[in-house]
Amino acid sequence: MVYSVTSLKGGIGKTTIAQNLAVCFAHDGKKVCLIDTDSEIQSTADWGKDRGSELLPIQVVSVTQEDIVEQVLTLKKAFDIVVIDGAPALFELSSRAILLSDVVIIPVLPSIEEVRAIERFMVRFNQSKMMKENLGGSVKSAVAMNKYNDALRIDREVKRVLEKYGLPLLGSKLSYRVAYREAKIEGKGVIEYLDKKAKDEMLSLFQEIKNISLT
Repeated sequence: MVYSVTSLKGGIGKTTIAQNLAVCFAHDGKKVCLIDTDSEIQSTADWGKDRGSELLPIQVVSVTQEDIVEQVLTLKKAFDIVVIDGAPALFELSSRAILLSDVVIIPVLPSIEEVRAIERFMVRFNQSKMMKENLGGSVKSAVAMNKYNDALRIDREVKRVLEKYGLPLLGSKLSYRVAYREAKIEGKGVIEYLDKKAKDEMLSLFQEIKNISLT
């Protein structure tokens, strides 16, 4: 299975979700490969280097726009799960990632600007989805709300707007927690870290994402 975590915007938690999703699959007994598509920053590649030998192994591979298709097709034969950490703004790269994926996770922050960005992204996603279906394949999608606080009115309003648009919104949400940044520094996912609330919400999100591929 190939999972892609992607959007048009940066700074919304794609890398955090991709890394933690990979860790959850590793703890679920799967052989996991995590793909870094950001050739400049390479934060996922650096995270993989920081991941200690005492932790469950996750293979991290850096790819370019030119070789992503060949790399993913090869890696999906060798691994149970391939997770693509998608770089923002590159039209061709994100379109290829969607075409290669079985499930696309679209992170969004609770702001009106984010809603507008996700509307633009869904246009691209639907075009790629139609292209894949014409080739005999299929791809599913879901929106994951990141840094969400149900006590804030604006956060609840953005959630209602997303639901009104009929976007496939995951019930589990990630809160703003320092644990995500601290775990990343050590090459870990939050389920391998100290914060029980962060661990529980990530496991809940993971279970929802895992179930998408079963429906």
